[in-house]
Amino acid sequence: MSKILAAEHVSHLTQPTLDASLRLADFYFGNVRRLVDLQVSAAKHLYVDTVENFKKLNEVRDTEDFGTLRGGYTEVATKRVAEFANGFQELLKEGRSEFVHLVDKGLAEYTRNIVGAVEKALDKVPSRAEGVISALKASVHAASASVDSVSKAVKNAGNYVDAGVEAAVGATTSAVAATKRK
Repeated sequence: MSKILAAEHVSHLTQPTLDASLRLADFYFGNVRRLVDLQVSAAKHLYVDTVENFKKLNEVRDTEDFGTLRGGYTEVATKRVAEFANGFQELLKEGRSEFVHLVDKGLAEYTRNIVGAVEKALDKVPSRAEGVISALKASVHAASASVDSVSKAVKNAGNYVDAGVEAAVGATTSAVAATKRK
């Protein structure tokens, strides 16, 4: 059997895949940490706000004080929801952008390596197989174009997600403003 795809042609394909996997794992755990930090911050604010609310509730003497206190609860709660929504939106945008960059980089590197390995292997094919070589090169380039199309689709999907999150944050902000007016 001919060693058209010898070990030296294939071995350099695994290192970029490993590197890309490690970059994605680092990305994933970094964003999990950021999300946990956001949730911990929200929980701390909730705790502090709850303690303050109990202190104020203890000072209520009549129904008018209670009505004022209720309005204060609502304002603080809606403010916290808006802060969390904005933080979450920022996290999503940055994460999506970073993810798309990592995927683009990984796919481009992988495609370059595949094309290089195929071209090296094809250099060892006898010259009478030119038709097969041309067809194989065309297939590799078509696959490369498909990878580019997938990359663009991922970017477009991310833009739709960003628009949806922005709309949700906008609706939350509007609800907060409407609550303040009441």
